[in-house]
Amino acid sequence: VIENEAQSVSIRPGVMGFSNPLPGVENWGDSRMSATMEITLKTFNHPWLKYLFKKNDNVIKNNKTGETTPAESRICGIRTGTHPGEGQGYDENQYIAFSKLNEQYFNAAPLYLMKYAEVCFLRAEGALRGWNMGGTVQNFYEQGIRLSFEQWGVTGIDSYLSDNSSTPEPYNDPVGLNSYSGSVSTATIAWSNSVSEEEKLEKIITQKWLANFPLGQEAWTEYR
Repeated sequence: VIENEAQSVSIRPGVMGFSNPLPGVENWGDSRMSATMEITLKTFNHPWLKYLFKKNDNVIKNNKTGETTPAESRICGIRTGTHPGEGQGYDENQYIAFSKLNEQYFNAAPLYLMKYAEVCFLRAEGALRGWNMGGTVQNFYEQGIRLSFEQWGVTGIDSYLSDNSSTPEPYNDPVGLNSYSGSVSTATIAWSNSVSEEEKLEKIITQKWLANFPLGQEAWTEYR
């Protein structure tokens, strides 16, 4: 079992000329933050929001109300499955202005295959199922979150872990076409032994999804 960050499986920048491919993907200009990531980070008041993503780089006009979102005013994600428009220019596709990755945090980042934080969440799930993981569910759960914060060098972990009220809110599309009034999740952050086993699992999987960012293939596997 991976027991510390040094044992995480990754390809490190500089090894045989390797560099993280995410900034290269971003340079094509056709990837944007997802709406699910946006509303989860915003309502959890997660510090990644202001570090890992950029604000909108152009004005966004609401097609229904006519209201505008000034450039550089907010983090905004596009809802998965959205049809952005026929053209590739801003006039035909306002989603072009939506939030991109902040490349400076990814240029020197390893390309992870298995993070120590992920192992902690796996052990939390195992402990939840009654297996002997060498610790409690809460211990592994909180350790996984702490490690994910440390990976990106952000602070505020203690207040984050104690939040027992915030849940992801509905999504409001600044363009006005693809809003979602339902709830993505009802699981809060703070660990509680009094909630159902299903809600405990939802807490673990939600925070594991965030901690694994930007491992998209792993996120899809979790979703399935």
